[in-house]
Amino acid sequence: MTTLSSSSLSLGESPTEASIAAAANAATSAALKGGADVRAVAEQLLGWHDQAVAAVRRRLPLAQALACAPGCAHCCHLKVTVTPLEVLLLAATLRAAPAALSRIKRRVKEADKQTRGKTADQRLALGLPCPLLDSEGRCVAYDVRPLSCAGTNSFDADGCRKTLAKETTEPVAHDPVLLRAASAVAAGVTEATFASRRDGRILELVAALKIALDDPEAKSKWLRGEPVFQAAVDAEFAAAMEG
Repeated sequence: MTTLSSSSLSLGESPTEASIAAAANAATSAALKGGADVRAVAEQLLGWHDQAVAAVRRRLPLAQALACAPGCAHCCHLKVTVTPLEVLLLAATLRAAPAALSRIKRRVKEADKQTRGKTADQRLALGLPCPLLDSEGRCVAYDVRPLSCAGTNSFDADGCRKTLAKETTEPVAHDPVLLRAASAVAAGVTEATFASRRDGRILELVAALKIALDDPEAKSKWLRGEPVFQAAVDAEFAAAMEG
């Protein structure tokens, strides 16, 4: 396999969700056809998201400062959906820190027992933190976090706290650009994944991460087109797409 140097999306002056998805699809397809390792492709996703957001910002500047900050982890209690590429990158990154791997695997296993099959609303009601958070509320894999995490944001940290504490059901004010750009990049990557004859179905993070960490052959199986992440396919997301 060849490596993949930092690449850019081909975005026009006025990018839309559709054009962002198409650009991500083209970039992913070119990388996979060129023999790039899936980890190298996955490492580009957050950069592509940043590029897409920056392109939109040239037309639609951020209305106000985001309230998100290190250690603010209210949103890290929500259900997270991911692409297989992102899960494989996360697993590889966590394995590179063997001293903490056993602890992470235990936390992922326990979280999976409590969250398997639950909807987004049920996960919010459960109030269970992501198993990748450390004692200070920081993500141990922040640099390779999923697009869903990168897209989640808030203008009101206290509103996030109140929602998690079930003190309010009012929607939290947020910047839609970050979220829509993340969804668009994920959509393009998913389409390219299916085109490469691999399973591109959207997964639930905890269940998928458990599979990837427990099975050292998960990547090889996935590359061969096997449905290794079948048990982690997010049924709620699939139903929404079918609807």
